[in-house]
Amino acid sequence: MIVAFSRKFVFIKTRKTAGTSIEIALSRFCDEGDIITPISPADETVRRQHGGRPPQNYCGDAAAERGFRDAIEGGDLLEIKTAGRLARRTRIFRNHMSAHDIAENIPAAFWNDAFKFTMDRHPYEKAVSLAHYGFERFVRNNGDASFEQYLDLVVRRGKYRNFDLYSENGLPIVDEVLKYEELPECFTLLKERIGIDISPILPKTKHLHRTDRRPARDVLSDLQ
Repeated sequence: MIVAFSRKFVFIKTRKTAGTSIEIALSRFCDEGDIITPISPADETVRRQHGGRPPQNYCGDAAAERGFRDAIEGGDLLEIKTAGRLARRTRIFRNHMSAHDIAENIPAAFWNDAFKFTMDRHPYEKAVSLAHYGFERFVRNNGDASFEQYLDLVVRRGKYRNFDLYSENGLPIVDEVLKYEELPECFTLLKERIGIDISPILPKTKHLHRTDRRPARDVLSDLQ
C-alpha cells in the first residue's frame, strides 16, 4: 500500500494481482514524506535492487523503522524479518489495508483530492494463483495433501476476494480499478493521471510459485 502525498495518489494493494510488483515500481517515484508499507523480506531485496524506496512512515516507532531499513540495506533475510517484526508492533498502515481504513488514517482533504486506484483480476484466476502461492507452506504445516485438495480449501475460504478492500457498503470508493488482464496497457491511465509510467520497470515477484500455467477454467472443477 502506498500513500504518495508528493504525487497525490493512493494505491490500495489487493491479493494475487501483481500488487507487489506495482508497489516496487511506484516506490521509485515516492519522496521521504510518503507512506510505503513493507512487503516480504525477499521482495524487499528485490525492491532495493530495482531502486525502490524502502518502507517508511507506516508505524509509530521511527527508530524501529530505521532499523528495518538498515536491515534491508544489509540484505540478510533473517535480519530483515526480525527487524520488520519489531517495527510491525507499532504499525499504523499495513500491506493489504482497506481503502476505508486508509481514509480513516490520513487527512480527509488529501483522500478526497488524491487519485485512488487498485488492481483486480478474474476471481477464477485469483483463486488458482492463491492456491499455488500457499500450497507448499500448507503441506509443510499440515502434512501430505494434493494440490486439488488445497485448491478446494482456498475456494471455500474465499480469501481471494478483493472487493472488500476497495469498497464500502457494497460500492467502490476508489477512482479506478485497473484490470490485471489488461497489463501493461492499463498503466497508460496512470501516466495520464499521475505522470508516472511504470510499465517498463515492473519487476516480477512471486512468479516462481506457479509452474502450471493452464487457464483457471481448465483447473477448477465445475463445483468450484
